[in-house]
Amino acid sequence: MNRLLVLLSILLVSTVVAFSQINNTLYFMHELPQAHAVNPAQVPNCKFFLGGLLVPVVGQLPPPVTFAVNLPLDYNDVLFKGRWEYKDSIITPLHPNANLDEFLDKLKKVNYTTINFNLNLLYFGFKQGEKNFWSFDITEKAFFHFGIPKNLITFPILGNGEVREASFSGFHMNMFYYRQVAIGFKRDITRYFHVGGKIKFLTGVANFYTSSAKLTLYTEDETNILTSTSNYVVNTNAPVDITLNDDGFVDNVDFIDFSSSSTAELIKDYALFTGNRGIAIDAGFSKEWNSELTYFANIEDFGYIKWNTNVHNFSLIGDESNSGGLRFEGVEMNDLNFSDLELLALDSLLNSFDFEYSEKSYTTWLPWKVYAGAQYKFTKKFHIGAVGRLEKLPYRLRPSLTGTVNFNPGKISHFTLSYSIINGNYNNLGFGYAIHLGPFQWFMVTDNIIGIGLFPDNSRSASIQMGANFVLGYKGENSKQQRNMPLFNQKPSKNKKSKLGSFGRKRKEKAVSAPQN
Repeated sequence: MNRLLVLLSILLVSTVVAFSQINNTLYFMHELPQAHAVNPAQVPNCKFFLGGLLVPVVGQLPPPVTFAVNLPLDYNDVLFKGRWEYKDSIITPLHPNANLDEFLDKLKKVNYTTINFNLNLLYFGFKQGEKNFWSFDITEKAFFHFGIPKNLITFPILGNGEVREASFSGFHMNMFYYRQVAIGFKRDITRYFHVGGKIKFLTGVANFYTSSAKLTLYTEDETNILTSTSNYVVNTNAPVDITLNDDGFVDNVDFIDFSSSSTAELIKDYALFTGNRGIAIDAGFSKEWNSELTYFANIEDFGYIKWNTNVHNFSLIGDESNSGGLRFEGVEMNDLNFSDLELLALDSLLNSFDFEYSEKSYTTWLPWKVYAGAQYKFTKKFHIGAVGRLEKLPYRLRPSLTGTVNFNPGKISHFTLSYSIINGNYNNLGFGYAIHLGPFQWFMVTDNIIGIGLFPDNSRSASIQMGANFVLGYKGENSKQQRNMPLFNQKPSKNKKSKLGSFGRKRKEKAVSAPQN
């Protein structure tokens, strides 16, 4: 029971201090070069842009960073006001006055906490001719996934009387830190149809990956004896030394002492030339159905990394008959303090497992994302849009949906308001802006910073991404090129005189039709 309270406390603290990255609001901010990172078919209407931390002044004010987390529960799911005689008290779902079933119904089969961090080092792009656009970027990327199966919470609460066969499959942790060097290309197939792609060369720096997380705990009918079966495999390239016992199982894990190594050697071996290589692609398109309606679709981060250097594999496969499981019959109490009972029980459980060890290379797939959306132009300055996002996590797909209102008052500014449904939560209000002063562009984008301020106890996610760019040849939404294609709902000016055609007759006004393939 105490372990469950600790787990819930961790989720509660994370809700208060964490931010989250979804990028849906950024999807319709076409004035930003960073929107090209979401859909490579979208490129700002400029001839050249430059940004990143390595660029003096522009890349550091503000720094081009993104920090991210998504949580399975919000504050009010864990701590809330009681009912009746406890209406002035803050209670937890385990309190007798709380509705425990309502809390358990909010849990999914696997509940995710995810954290993302991106640091853009260099990002530039340029236009080639009238139809092509190239981009190049170097980015440090990291993400963390922690999955908690529902049974891990229900089993200690309800006990083995209710949960006879508890599957803990999905209890895992994945941590990736890698470097991305990407080359992007966008092509205007026609005036109304645009395609884009990006190839990403990846260098893995650090990794902890649960490639298999199947664990089932069985309890017998008339006793408290526990047995298990497992198929649990953990891979990592952590700098550790492994000690094996006489039977060939893992006996001890110690981190390597780097005190005798120089800083240059550490950077070379563990950051730059790691030997862990991978590749990923982005691909997408943008199609103008008519002068008002545009729709998009794309896939992001479809790829993998193969880990070859300093590899360690720990596996636990089988049942109690072959050291792949456990048989736990309790603990013997001989002059034992009650406070030591839980620690002893946990130690006995862990010692019941024998992990096999190997040093084989392994491959990890990135969590790819699929986007699809549309934008409608009421006027040249006022647009609305909607985009759906589907992210592949190891044990489920995570959907989100965002609607945006975009306002472009002129060439020097762009503003966006957004409303999102993220991770089963409906209190996500975000915004974005881009300000142009000459060739300099500053921006910030968030998916839920307003929601956090208005509903701090009912929010599970937020997002913030900021940076600055140096832009040349920017034309904006109200440029002459954009005005060449009139809107369907725009009425012709009454002040313009009709032109006479041949034989003195008035030339008929031609209607603007939807562009066809």
